[in-house]
Amino acid sequence: IPQTIVDGHYRYCNEFLWPVLHDLPQYSTYIAADRLLYNQFNLASTSIIAKTPKADIINNWFVNDYQFALLPELLSSSGLAITTFWHIPWPRNVQPNHIEPLKEIALGLLGSRKIGFHTQEYADNFLNFVQEHCHQYRVDIVKMTIVMGNERESYGHNRFNQKKTSILVRPLGIDTQYW
Repeated sequence: IPQTIVDGHYRYCNEFLWPVLHDLPQYSTYIAADRLLYNQFNLASTSIIAKTPKADIINNWFVNDYQFALLPELLSSSGLAITTFWHIPWPRNVQPNHIEPLKEIALGLLGSRKIGFHTQEYADNFLNFVQEHCHQYRVDIVKMTIVMGNERESYGHNRFNQKKTSILVRPLGIDTQYW
């Protein structure tokens, strides 16, 4: 991957995404060109994975965090099962000018079959964001699932042509049984 793309990806991750995702938008710097380089980095990474010989590729992939947030959607079309763990917060409050960049991230993540968050709050924030801003998805807050698709009538029954993502809460780094 060319250094220009790597540098822009780094800036976008650290100067824009990290503060916004931590509910610290006042410390963020949004540069549209860096967003494009972030996208190119994720596309280039997908291309590298796609060049892996089919005999060497595994069907289950684990994606970790915001640096590769677009990979799940990019890889899902190849039939791979993607699980993502999002190890930072999902913001509670998103400024109007940050909705589209975060919507892009959310749509990338929704290529995952499962997305893990550290806390119920972060999971709820993500579910609420998708429900409010990603209208092609149906969110079930109680079941913690997000489904893409349209209801259709089939043999007198409502069926759902769907792509389903389950949201999980899995605190890492602490002994949950002890606490």
